[in-house]
Amino acid sequence: MYEQKKTWQIAAGNLVEYKSLFDFIINLAKNQNESLILFLNGNLGAGKTTFTKLFINYLNQTENPLIINSPTFGKVHEYKIQNKNFYHLDLYREILPAEELEEIFLDSNANYVCVEWAIKLKEKLEYDYLTSSLNGRIVNLNFDIISENERLITLKV
Repeated sequence: MYEQKKTWQIAAGNLVEYKSLFDFIINLAKNQNESLILFLNGNLGAGKTTFTKLFINYLNQTENPLIINSPTFGKVHEYKIQNKNFYHLDLYREILPAEELEEIFLDSNANYVCVEWAIKLKEKLEYDYLTSSLNGRIVNLNFDIISENERLITLKV
């Protein structure tokens, strides 16, 4: 897979403006056997958790939105959405043991794995080995704060 880079400038929390980003990610997943790992990075308050909440509810496509809380202290939240498995990790405070992370990343039943503060993985895992073994399934999303209500999201595949 060749490297792609795209950017979106989005009003914070506006699902309509996120739609093209979500559709782009869903199309990438279709090219990877419906399985992607989303590495989310950016400063505190940049929109990583908001992105995850909106993306899960976009995939859910029901009138009753799911209540999504950020997993903290090394916990993993798992959701079943439209027959798809979605894992949500937040590595800000604590990183799971390497074996547990590898198990999640290599899980053939995981359709989406969303990792907030993925930059911290480099401290814990054999990062280059792991990323090369994931065969193009990693999508890097970087969140930058433009203003109080606006974010720049850069996606690299």
